[in-house]
Amino acid sequence: MGTADHLVSRGVSASAHVPIRDEIAIQFTHGLGDCAWFALQLPLYVRRGYRFRLACSADKHIVFAGSGVELTADASGTLFVPWHEGLQPTAEADWNNAWRWNKGARNFSVSPMPDIGTPKDLWDEYRAERVNLLPHLPVASCRAAGDWLHALARPVVLVHTHGNTGPERKNLDAVQCRRLYFRLLEETDGTIVLLDWDNRVPRLAHWRVRHLADDWKNIDTSTLFALMAQSDLLIGVDSGPLHAARLVDMPAIGVWTRGGSPLTWSLPRPRQLNVVIARDRPVWAARARIAYHIVEINDGESGIDQLATLAGSMLAGPHFLKAPHAGADAQLQWFVRQRLRGGASPLGGYVDRHRSFDLLLSQLAERFVQPQVVETGCIRAEDDFAGAGFSTYVLGAYLHARGGHLVSVDVDPNHCAFARQWTCCFGDTVEVCTADSVAWLASSRERIDLLYLDSLDANDPHAGEHGLAEIEAAYPRLHGRSLVACDDTVYQANAFHGKGALVVPWLIERGWRVIYSGHQTVLSM
Repeated sequence: MGTADHLVSRGVSASAHVPIRDEIAIQFTHGLGDCAWFALQLPLYVRRGYRFRLACSADKHIVFAGSGVELTADASGTLFVPWHEGLQPTAEADWNNAWRWNKGARNFSVSPMPDIGTPKDLWDEYRAERVNLLPHLPVASCRAAGDWLHALARPVVLVHTHGNTGPERKNLDAVQCRRLYFRLLEETDGTIVLLDWDNRVPRLAHWRVRHLADDWKNIDTSTLFALMAQSDLLIGVDSGPLHAARLVDMPAIGVWTRGGSPLTWSLPRPRQLNVVIARDRPVWAARARIAYHIVEINDGESGIDQLATLAGSMLAGPHFLKAPHAGADAQLQWFVRQRLRGGASPLGGYVDRHRSFDLLLSQLAERFVQPQVVETGCIRAEDDFAGAGFSTYVLGAYLHARGGHLVSVDVDPNHCAFARQWTCCFGDTVEVCTADSVAWLASSRERIDLLYLDSLDANDPHAGEHGLAEIEAAYPRLHGRSLVACDDTVYQANAFHGKGALVVPWLIERGWRVIYSGHQTVLSM
């Protein structure tokens, strides 16, 4: 068997040009969560030609089944692999430096493991690693889990609220647990399964609430993976089940409280949403929000209600994006349906951008594969969702997952600098141009699928005329399926008012129709 064939047979691809080194005998005796992160590390070593004989408890063999190593229960002659703690993120934490704090990343190249590079060098490869345990699950475990689940109402939500280590930081208290049960019962017609091996969680007397030990049995790790693979969602604190969910690609919500940080104790993945419960937003949360699909909620009773709402979004499946992006989609739904909600507007109406943005993003998904969006007037204040709409950021988050592109044009250099800082997490998806919007639109030759007009403030006496000049300049770039959205544009007394006061009738005269009008007015051919 050749080098590449040898590694493929162990579940890890490799180049035939990588020399195979002598086998290293190691032992790893840490908990399930740490085993999951080490299982994701090992393929990086194997791809570089290293071979391992890994000793661990027989119950943990399944965790490493897809990592490309030889497994044994015999620890004689092996080297113990330590597992050092990660770091609490500081104000320097950003979307592109999570490797500095991450527990798994910081354990790369630590003796007795060979030196294969720094956490920074290996971070992108590590976070993209996919170890799939599904082909390795024992048939008996899959059958046992399936038989037990068969009698339960769907969807099945696994809830793990108490970890073994660091309970003062990780665990939900009894009041939070019971509130979560109540709200999940209201949010879904399915079954809540309480993952509890040590009789620590509150129970609830209800047909649709099952306790793992009370209603079934204490299960081994293989059966846990089989249960996870056949359930619909995991809600888990920073503990083994949450981290192991990645190995069967299970949709999950990580719950982080009392200073818990997904940057430190988790890896970003498409099907995981991370909910940070805190009285005050941690300094790192906004910068790492997109990479880790973070939603920040308060630590009161309403925060648990919001957690249940997010669970409903995950269970319902992606609304704006495609299936692999469950975490990003649930986060985007939160931005649109919760954070964009306003109140009374200075134009005498109601700020309902949550409805117009829901329509816009849904229409973009229906009409275009990779939407090309142009926005005039960029974001200028931190997290101003309910006020100005934070449109550059919300559109950027959507297009980043869709593979589209946004150009945001603003004449103010300070506004542009702010927008660039807040959208750099989207990479090339968002381009911020410092220019006069009318001149830029007149010189552009690219097609426009959505034109989002938000330049001058609505109370500027020239806002209407400026909007008209923008639509006249952009019109040659629009096409039969294009959309035009005018922010701060309301209808009253048989007329439109605000930024789009002249834009809307101009387009209607040319055959366009209003498909929504609230605080924003959206038009289509």
